[in-house]
Amino acid sequence: TLADPTWEDAVTVRELKPATGEAAFPSDIRLGRVGNMLYIGARLKGENPTTIPATCRDFDTTVWKDSCLELHLDPGDTNTTGYQFVVNSIGTRQDICTSVSWNGKWSAVATADKADGWSVEIACDLSMFEGVTVTDVPWGLNLKRHVVDTEGRFAEVSGWSQATPKPVNGFGTALFAPMSANSPMTVSAKLRELDQ
Repeated sequence: TLADPTWEDAVTVRELKPATGEAAFPSDIRLGRVGNMLYIGARLKGENPTTIPATCRDFDTTVWKDSCLELHLDPGDTNTTGYQFVVNSIGTRQDICTSVSWNGKWSAVATADKADGWSVEIACDLSMFEGVTVTDVPWGLNLKRHVVDTEGRFAEVSGWSQATPKPVNGFGTALFAPMSANSPMTVSAKLRELDQ
């Protein structure tokens, strides 16, 4: 959970925004990096934990149609190839590449919270993107949350950016700094600026 001390030094994203207005469903998201591993922890509030739509139970099905969290990456911030990692409230995963059939190296665990919403932790091995340096190179990065009602309709789609995976543009720019001996999870100020 985000209460774990591991997340104390991670970058905090306080709120994802819908295309207009303010989010009706609060999100608290943390990002951190250790070596080539990118970690995301999220507390996604506002949904009744007993009725969150999670119809997809198999890997690489249309998880984005459920209430879910999406991580979008554009290694090297090239605006040409995007990778999408999707997790629903029961931990079913889907990964998508905008240009080829592909399966990434990543994992996720999701749990419904007793009183409000759900939580998810994602671990993404950035070394899967061959030929792209992790540190000191800009990466396109976006986070999106889909909230689906019990009838299967989108109640809210929020994100750092409302950019869509195709075409690959409009993401935020992340710059992963070299690892610090003093901090096990280090992300540069550029990524921190996205949430301000």
